Amino acid sequence: MKTNKGLDALLNRNTNKMSVNEYGLDTHYVGKNLNIFCRDINSYSPEQMHRALICLANTLPVKTDKETPQTICANLLKTGRVVILDTETTGLGDADEVVEVGVLDQFAQPLIDTLIKPNGLIPLEATEIHKITTARANKDGMGWQVCQDLLAELEGFTVVMYNGVFDLKMIKQTDEIHATPARIDLEPQTVDLMELANRHFIDSAQWHPERSQFKRLSLKACCELAGIEYPDDAHQALTDCRLTLALMQFIANDTGR
Repeated sequence: MKTNKGLDALLNRNTNKMSVNEYGLDTHYVGKNLNIFCRDINSYSPEQMHRALICLANTLPVKTDKETPQTICANLLKTGRVVILDTETTGLGDADEVVEVGVLDQFAQPLIDTLIKPNGLIPLEATEIHKITTARANKDGMGWQVCQDLLAELEGFTVVMYNGVFDLKMIKQTDEIHATPARIDLEPQTVDLMELANRHFIDSAQWHPERSQFKRLSLKACCELAGIEYPDDAHQALTDCRLTLALMQFIANDTGR
């Protein structure tokens, strides 16, 4: 595999566990290392790419006024105004909708734990993941408009989600599918723990050569890194809320990174 002495020097640096996003980018300061890194980029193996990017991050000057994932999680939990939200859906596409909503407070007390009556059918492949059938959702679920009223009670709280972009998209789509205007816009008060966890565990990230970017660590992968038991009933909304809360608490107390 073709390399050069400059790249080898970068790969041999003592890497710490800070992420690129936790540094202020000073192009004059890092320009030399960046040129070394880019010179033969197409010849690097995925492992070399991964190591080189982390090493390059460690050459950047620290921006001390930037909060770390650990301090963000710790400070949020100190407020006592945090809730954890998760949804289960009919699928991942633009026509899919929410069929289960779970919300916990930061003390692990359930605030919302409900199935939602779907507008259409729940596909078998979705049922295989979250075990929710169309018949069960129609029998035991509440109408989406009632759930919207419950979600509106979250105003004033920080709403933590794992992969919040997906959950927010699905909530908006469900509003549209059921033709009921949202009672609250959750996006401004949402914190995506997936972003914080992927920064926190940057040293465990894997390079995606086809996309030229790091793969996102799943909730399961982050729980394994944190030593949190991943239960068999994962992919139920309230269970995933508990996992997200446990992961947030772990990051808040993991001061060694």
